[in-house]
Amino acid sequence: MGEFLLAFLPLFVAIDVIGVLPVFVGITSGLADEQRQKLVAQATVTAFAVSVLFLAAGQALFSVLGITENDFR
Repeated sequence: MGEFLLAFLPLFVAIDVIGVLPVFVGITSGLADEQRQKLVAQATVTAFAVSVLFLAAGQALFSVLGITENDFR
């Protein structure tokens, strides 16, 4: 669980939910509440799936691409 928090906590800081919220509200202003809730659910599931995929296969993907940990420093 500790590794999970270390991997995802920086994402919550980097994404800036408060800053993205006005953009989301502006883009979805023409949608009904039901459609907006469906969009939020789909986006959340997609983001979670992509995050888990990168968590599981990220190191292999980076090694195929030749990206090392030092490249991020």
